[in-house]
Formats: sequence, structure tokens, C-alpha cells
Amino acid sequence: MQTHGSRANWHPQPNLLVTDGGFRQDGTFVTWPAHDTTRLTEAFRRAMLRPFVRLALLDEDQAAGMMTWPHSGFHVHTAVWVSEEDRAFATRLARYTVRAIRSRWKG
Repeated sequence: MQTHGSRANWHPQPNLLVTDGGFRQDGTFVTWPAHDTTRLTEAFRRAMLRPFVRLALLDEDQAAGMMTWPHSGFHVHTAVWVSEEDRAFATRLARYTVRAIRSRWKG
């Protein structure tokens, strides 16, 4: 979880590395179809608002109202893909993803 933007402002954002397929029992890798970012964004928005309601940080009406916002502030970015041959880039991306986590462990 990265908690700040480039200007050191409060800007929480989870960074995830997600596979685009899975392995069969024989060890071959099968690619899944491309992700629909609009559907993923809406699923992410719902998943993030649900615990806020459960923890009484928002009431149901507030969360329902936020679901109507055309620009919700939630976004799923799927433009960065890593080819299986580019291990150097995969390593850099993985290090970037865990950078904020490591700093929290130290502090």
C-alpha cells in the first residue's frame, strides 16, 4: 500500500502484481483474456467502500451516494505488462511494489 503521491500528499493506493493466466497440471501456462478495466474499477470501488460502512466510517447512504459519482477517485491501471522474458523489468516492478511495505516494516 503506497500512502502518498509525488507531492507527499495523502494518496493511498494499493500496488498489485497480478498474473494474466495460470498453470495447468502439466506445467504449461495458459493466458486469460484481457481485463475489463471499467468492471475492475467498479468492483474495486465496491470492495473498498464495503469495509468503510462495516466499520461505521461511512453510513450506507453516503456509500450509495459515492457509487453514483461519475469520477469516483478509484482507478484500476492495467497498462503495464511484463513479458515472461523481461526478468529485469519484472524485478524492478516487484521492488517498486514492495517499496512502501518495506519502509513500514523498518519504521
